[in-house]
Amino acid sequence: MFFILTNLKNNIPIYYVTLLSKIDQYTLHTFIIVIITKSRRKTLCIFENILIHYNGNAKNVAVPEGIVEVSAFCENFFVETVTFPSSVTRIGEFAFMNSSIKNITLGTNIEIIGSSAFVGCLSFNKINFNEKIAVIDSYAFSGCTSLKTFTVPSTVTTLGDGVFTRCDGLTELKFT
Repeated sequence: MFFILTNLKNNIPIYYVTLLSKIDQYTLHTFIIVIITKSRRKTLCIFENILIHYNGNAKNVAVPEGIVEVSAFCENFFVETVTFPSSVTRIGEFAFMNSSIKNITLGTNIEIIGSSAFVGCLSFNKINFNEKIAVIDSYAFSGCTSLKTFTVPSTVTTLGDGVFTRCDGLTELKFT
């Protein structure tokens, strides 16, 4: 079961909400969707298929199909694991900055990890790459002190400046 929420001015679908639990109430303010469940208010902000904010308290989050970029988990201290659908092609700048994220499995079509995407993620220790990743932008993993090993896939054509700055726990860096 799911809702299709639309922009009321032109009736264009902007987000599909799959119901994992009963939604008691929702409101739409331009491109901001506020979902209220019995347990907690959750806000998802989506603009032009970019997930730009999530304030839920789930430890494991699956990004819905249809989202093309994720920039939503900055300073979220609940989320530990995120799974991406095939529609996501980019992890945006500062997407997980200073969050409690521990590990990531990239969706099959993610090509770009934006600048400072994981900067300051002290618990971050594992990333599983896909076969399309081409760009790891500047400071993407800077300050990820729990990151011990990192393998740069052969598909990466651009590795930005300072990608591993202040990764004090990093003891092994491999290039395939």
